[in-house]
Amino acid sequence: MSDGFPVLPDIACQYERYDPKTLKPINESTYVRLIETGWNTDTFKSKSVLDIGCNSGMLSIFAHNLGASRVKGIDVMDPFIDFFSKVVTQHKLPIQVEKKPFWKLETKTDGADVVLCMEVLHWIVQQGGTLPEAIAHLAQLTGETLFVETPWDVKEPSIASRANYPTENYGIEMIIRELARHFADVRIERFMTYFGNMPGSKRVLIRASGKRASSLAVRYIRDANLTGISMSRGTNQMELLSTTMGVKTLKRMPRNSAFVLLDDKTVDLMGDFLSYGCEDSPIVAPELLGDTYRSHEADGETYMLFPFVGDLGNYFPVPKMPLAVKQPMDLALGVFRHLSATPPELVSALQPRFGRLRSVDYRKLPDPVAKRLTDEGLEGFLDSVAQQMKHYDLALEDALIHNDMQSGNMLLGPTGQTWVVDIDLMRAGPAYADIFACAIHTGADKATLEKTLQEAAKISPRKPTDFDLAFSVSSALLWFQAYLKVRGEVSDAVLNRYVGALKTVARLDL
Repeated sequence: MSDGFPVLPDIACQYERYDPKTLKPINESTYVRLIETGWNTDTFKSKSVLDIGCNSGMLSIFAHNLGASRVKGIDVMDPFIDFFSKVVTQHKLPIQVEKKPFWKLETKTDGADVVLCMEVLHWIVQQGGTLPEAIAHLAQLTGETLFVETPWDVKEPSIASRANYPTENYGIEMIIRELARHFADVRIERFMTYFGNMPGSKRVLIRASGKRASSLAVRYIRDANLTGISMSRGTNQMELLSTTMGVKTLKRMPRNSAFVLLDDKTVDLMGDFLSYGCEDSPIVAPELLGDTYRSHEADGETYMLFPFVGDLGNYFPVPKMPLAVKQPMDLALGVFRHLSATPPELVSALQPRFGRLRSVDYRKLPDPVAKRLTDEGLEGFLDSVAQQMKHYDLALEDALIHNDMQSGNMLLGPTGQTWVVDIDLMRAGPAYADIFACAIHTGADKATLEKTLQEAAKISPRKPTDFDLAFSVSSALLWFQAYLKVRGEVSDAVLNRYVGALKTVARLDL
């Protein structure tokens, strides 16, 4: 040490050199680099900062001086950690210094509003990481803004002599492409000149901000672009995704979904059964994200990928409602054909996780719904349904069911093919429940329902029972209860359809 201050390590980069006593740069290269960043108090004021590969700590100190509320500098080299820790202690700087590898950084403990990845990204790739994985990890750590300072490509003189550098896996085009998958605003701030007269030196500073909410899940898909076109309905966040393998839908799953709650083995079993369990199934099955069907992300959300099966004209340039499916009961039969063959081990895994479906006291539904149900003489039927659902045996649940067979989840494709989407609420249930539920939600007449049940009985080893019906009526009332909670009221058309459908199923002789 000199005058009680540590000595700058000889291995410190020329553009990271400062006097540990005054904290001022000691050469032109360091001054020029700080000037060329263009950073000011607007960049850092009241922001938390993570400086990855902090080297001597010059940029961490710079961020602190520009008003950062909290700064953490991390590196893997002991001389830098030792030097910078002593500088921080000597000057009583509110900066945390830690030795930690890049891949061990965690969002919860290390994430920050502003992340600095300055002259580090190419070394991460050189040491075995991939560019998409590295940028996805940086996005995960970034709250607001990411700064990446990097060579234009691996022909950069300072690294060109390095042996075994993966030249095909690094370059500015790849960097921009990957950053754009995670951030809405990616821009080149400037070409940096602090390397002076080194022939062929081409350093660039990139700023990325406006992080896309669902960007982390996209890291599993090569050359994918989040389009910004929302396909959301209610609280179900869905976004159109363009890929080299066709248009996809990236969906954030509700936290009560089986695909969120169940263990990995059961989720993969469900995904495989939905994807491969039935030829010509109308159910839009999930696709793999990496090596599984879901992606648990650091933001606490779970995402799934589905093929897009609708008409792109419904979303571009002005969103419009898709055409209604004309024969919904045919779709219900197709769903039944697929799900009635659910593997017993999948049903067994689902049953304890969800338990018995609860029943709804129709008398507690808001007026005029409860009054209308009573006036139509449905109280006896609904009371018998509630009684049957009160203590049923889980063994009566013999299949995976869609559990949300309403018209909003039925799509007509551009070639006329019909599909059932939205598998959010899947659970174990009695096999015929989806057919009855579809009839209730879509207002099917008695003849159509009976014909559908007859066709279904040719597929299943058992016939429909009162429990199938009671389960589906309870599911429909739960849906109706949620509908009223969100909407606050119900139109006469919707109420008339439901009351008419309940009267229809009440007259069935099973």
